[in-house]
Amino acid sequence: MVFVLFTLYFLLFCRLKDSIGWNLVWTSQYIEAIVERIALNAKIANPSQDHCNRMVAASYKTVIQLWSVGEDGGSREIGRGTMISYSLY
Repeated sequence: MVFVLFTLYFLLFCRLKDSIGWNLVWTSQYIEAIVERIALNAKIANPSQDHCNRMVAASYKTVIQLWSVGEDGGSREIGRGTMISYSLY
């Protein structure tokens, strides 16, 4: 079981381990604006590697930022985008 929680300026990615409880896996860099929304995607399998990554997204102001976080806590920023509208069609 995994979850992402956020403070005003950081995202924290945690995993539940049976023997030790909740374990902090990854912390985002400082985000200069207040984080408004987050999303955690299921495992993303990479055919060229043996492990799976999870996608974590955060939105603030009109920006969406996306990271790929590995089981070992390694991460890379996938990219940033700009939201055009909050409306759902």
